[in-house]
Amino acid sequence: MILICRIDRMSADVIAYHGRIAPVVIVIVVVIVIVVVSVAVVIMTAFAH
Repeated sequence: MILICRIDRMSADVIAYHGRIAPVVIVIVVVIVIVVVSVAVVIMTAFAH
């Protein structure tokens, strides 16, 4: 029970912290997704040939 409460408090802190840097996090996630997708496409085309 105590552990769950602690985790809830930690996640609340994390959410509050991310609230301030949310735009930066979103941009980083989008960039990572784009890079992963482009790498996957390159690998797919390489194997297709």
